[in-house]
Amino acid sequence: MFMVCNGYMAADGTQRHAAVYFPTKKFIELFFHALYTDFGGWDELTNEYLYRFNNFLLPDIPSIATYANKIKILRDYNNFMRDQSWAMKNPSTRAMNMYSPRGGRINNYYQNIANRRYKVRTNTLLNGDIIEECDFSANHLWMFSYLVGEELPQDAYEAIVKRSGASREQVKSVTTKLLGSTSLSQKGMLTKESHKAKIPCSADQFRAIESALYSEYPWLEKHNAFYHDRGAWLQGIEGDISIHMMQWCTQNQIPLLAVHDAYAVNTHNAEATEEMMHHLREGVLNYAKQTKYLDVASSKQPLVVARIKTEKERKKAKRKGK
Repeated sequence: MFMVCNGYMAADGTQRHAAVYFPTKKFIELFFHALYTDFGGWDELTNEYLYRFNNFLLPDIPSIATYANKIKILRDYNNFMRDQSWAMKNPSTRAMNMYSPRGGRINNYYQNIANRRYKVRTNTLLNGDIIEECDFSANHLWMFSYLVGEELPQDAYEAIVKRSGASREQVKSVTTKLLGSTSLSQKGMLTKESHKAKIPCSADQFRAIESALYSEYPWLEKHNAFYHDRGAWLQGIEGDISIHMMQWCTQNQIPLLAVHDAYAVNTHNAEATEEMMHHLREGVLNYAKQTKYLDVASSKQPLVVARIKTEKERKKAKRKGK
């Protein structure tokens, strides 16, 4: 049922001796149908289930009047999608972390299907037909540039790859980590542990990518793009875009699954989806600019850092007390 590989070549070029197990074709054929099990949850579409506020202090939870329409969109979307068929089927929900809409991407089981090393997720079916995932290119970097009034070339990573000598996947991975880091104090550990990442690179490669980003796009440093908790707040914008996409797909009866900053649809709906997602992204970002979204995010960054530090100290004290 399994193929065993005795040892493998690690990212740093050293030979590892741990056994790696891979399912055989026979094993996959026997059990792939289990992916299409309905995982349930359709009768639990309460406000608290659909729209969650994780790690919030009570005063920071917004009034329901400010997000009641988004709950309705989520509920209508899930009621529509309940009649569709796809892998690891369950309702989609939204959860934010510490502040609204920080970290507020849409969550579902489908997006957790493996798709990096083996393209399992994108080879599943939606209503028995082939899926195409329509995604944004360099979305976090592009959204940040739009919010600060700067421009990126059509291929935002090409120049960084050339200047740093790193692979495209490494550049994407490091850029995401830099945007997602909450404070400058994380820099040393991010660099030191970069070889352990899902897409590993050496410490020198990590530094080269960061240097190339600052050299090619100096406005990143000017506007504190890195080490300032930008990633979690950009995820909040992605969540707002997805809410609008869910409303659009429900109104037009187009089955659609949110995958972070991408949307899985049947191939015959891909063109319309691509057009709409870019249109809605622009609208959400324009509203974010008008409401000074980045200023709000910046004002919360020290509080987020302090909360994270307090939680780490609490867990450390708890471990010592055992």
